[in-house]
Amino acid sequence: MILLLPCKKKFRVSWPVALILSLVASPEFAQVIPTGTISGVVKDSSGLLVPNATVTIVNVESNFQRTAQTSDNGMYRFPALPIGHYNVKVQMTGFKTETQRDLTLDVAQEAVVNLTMEVGGVEQQVVVTAEADRVDTTTSSLGHIVDNRQVAELPLNGRNFVDLTLMQTGITQFQNNNFGTDGLFGQFYSSNGAPLRSNMYTLDGAIMGNIEAASASSISGLSLGLDGISEYRVMTNSFSAEYGLVMGSQTTIVTKGGTNQFHGDVFEYLRNSALNARNYFDVLYSLPTTVPGGGRRTAPFQRNQFGGSLGGPIRKNKTFFFGTYEGFREVSGNPPNVGVTPTIPAACHTPVVGGIQTVTNSCDSALKPGQTEKVTPTIQPILALWPIPNVQPGNQFTYLSTARTHEDYAQGRIDHNISSSDTLFGRYTYDNTNETYPKVFPIFDFGLIERQQYLTLAENHIFSPVLLNSARFSYSRSHVVEATPSPSNPSTSMLTGPLYSCITGQPICPFNISTIANFSDASAEALINTQNIFSFGDDIFWTKGKHGIKFGALINHYNQYANLGVGQKGTVVFPSLQSFLLGN
Repeated sequence: MILLLPCKKKFRVSWPVALILSLVASPEFAQVIPTGTISGVVKDSSGLLVPNATVTIVNVESNFQRTAQTSDNGMYRFPALPIGHYNVKVQMTGFKTETQRDLTLDVAQEAVVNLTMEVGGVEQQVVVTAEADRVDTTTSSLGHIVDNRQVAELPLNGRNFVDLTLMQTGITQFQNNNFGTDGLFGQFYSSNGAPLRSNMYTLDGAIMGNIEAASASSISGLSLGLDGISEYRVMTNSFSAEYGLVMGSQTTIVTKGGTNQFHGDVFEYLRNSALNARNYFDVLYSLPTTVPGGGRRTAPFQRNQFGGSLGGPIRKNKTFFFGTYEGFREVSGNPPNVGVTPTIPAACHTPVVGGIQTVTNSCDSALKPGQTEKVTPTIQPILALWPIPNVQPGNQFTYLSTARTHEDYAQGRIDHNISSSDTLFGRYTYDNTNETYPKVFPIFDFGLIERQQYLTLAENHIFSPVLLNSARFSYSRSHVVEATPSPSNPSTSMLTGPLYSCITGQPICPFNISTIANFSDASAEALINTQNIFSFGDDIFWTKGKHGIKFGALINHYNQYANLGVGQKGTVVFPSLQSFLLGN
């Protein structure tokens, strides 16, 4: 029985008072928390069940171990295990010790390891080193594991791990996403025909994604931190109701933890435009007579991606750490024709003498030859900001625009074995991105800032070999804001005040002159999206004979703030150049 409470916009409660009572030998659904289960049956060489045998599992990397007794029907179960490599050993008086080595346990997997004991002394051992079957026969969920080897060795442009998700069956990538449209940043895809925003990512149980239900990518379109990921599972259908919240796909990501051995790496990837070919528009607009700069034919491009990771023991067999850092820097130039736009004739940019600026017929064709008119003092500071045309004929303006991206990603994790019955871990992830995009005039840049933060704390307590409790808390924060003025152009901060602003306190408003392009950007949005998610969860695993019973509760508290205002700065429209000069 699963009880689901109604969902509200500001507060959502998913309550699997997950009384998942399954009356078969493999009852447990995939868990929300990024763990796995090892279970199986112990028999003797004649096929008879062996009750009361002692089964011990040992994590190869951290030497963490748990022990349980087989039930009357020879079954054993170890739920809520950290993923990794395990040795499974069974002992019983009158039988040889049986050991299964190097079992790989994946996230949300129930690995079934059936053991056969031979008659003999306990001091005698039978060691099996063959890899156990990794086919999951205990659940009907459709999905795929992206393991550590795939994460580390498959070529990824930009080291974006979400690209590996696009390789899964049933995943169709959305190719027509316009940058920044309503906060739709990063990779978007449909899972088996579900809506694009119906994909859930969790990092050690912490919900990822912003207020727009976008993917786990940042505004740069990347999902960094590849070195900090151990593996992840993509489930595309028939996943358990305890996941909830979306109908498309569930991606459960597990971060790397430290081991008894020190491991680390350092890397840097570099791409630039040294060998790039020019495109058609670079040739068309690159003549010295039309484009400033003497005809630079190839748009600039440089990308640096660098970082490293380090993990190991703080106290052997007791406390471990793992940390990773990744930086991303990109400078990309647009082709020279981008931004070619009509502007005010150069003859209008006359000097101001004694507080008076005068223009003639060469500026305003509405005047008769030899006739002059005064530019109103209110318009003089605005006219001074307007760029002088640098492309003729047509009084047009263009420049070599440059977009810049600056992203820093860091993650740290601590694992601690309090005792043989208590383990806990904590992990904090930080991702900060700044992006600047040029508009039609160089003084106005469109800037975005995003900061994502994820925190998880989890503790497992073993009350008895058949009763285990797993408690966890997670906090997820995503914050996206349009940066006005942009970080790359501090001078724009001066364009606020009675000389420029239509609305007090707002930056300069767009000035629209008929047949001449807007000065500023009339469609600029005031984008602020902030989301805080507080998650509290607890699961109890109880093994009773051949039955596995799981009780669980999950509470997600959403705190959301969204502002998407258009035209909030105001707009001034002039029917002609003369009206603009006269302030009418």
